[in-house]
Amino acid sequence: MSIHQRFFAGFVLALAGGALVGVIATAGLGQAGASAAAGVLGVLLAAGIGAAHHLARRISAPLRELEDAMHRVAEGDFMAAAPAPTRDAEIASLTASFTQMRDRLKDTMISLELAVENLHDKQEQLVEVEKLASLGRVAAGVAHEINNPLAVINEKAGLLQDFLEVSGDFKHRERFGT
Repeated sequence: MSIHQRFFAGFVLALAGGALVGVIATAGLGQAGASAAAGVLGVLLAAGIGAAHHLARRISAPLRELEDAMHRVAEGDFMAAAPAPTRDAEIASLTASFTQMRDRLKDTMISLELAVENLHDKQEQLVEVEKLASLGRVAAGVAHEINNPLAVINEKAGLLQDFLEVSGDFKHRERFGT
């Protein structure tokens, strides 16, 4: 049962109770007086029901609009409009709070989306850095493997040159460049 229905039912019960008290109070007026009092009470009851219905609609309609806007925001529609301004201070306060909450939530979502985008960019940069680091390690390994035999060859060539300087003449010496 909605707030509108509960308010309306409570108001009708209060009016009906008042009518019953009025009928009991007019019991000593006689037939004509009782009829007149019943008529007046009937009109008052109808007016009360109409007033209660109008008041309940005036309160519940903006609340329903606010509830619908909240559901739209919960589904991700941050453009959901708050209900139109009303003369009721409580509903106006709820509407202002809703608008503030919606705007903060929208700002937070934008910040989170930017943070996620930034995180993806950093992750891509990290992958590139890892690739370059791996390439550097491979290049260092290849250079080490090439330098080891070259160092040995260089050392042997130096040793051979020293040996040629120390040694005397021998057959085919000119082939060694000395």
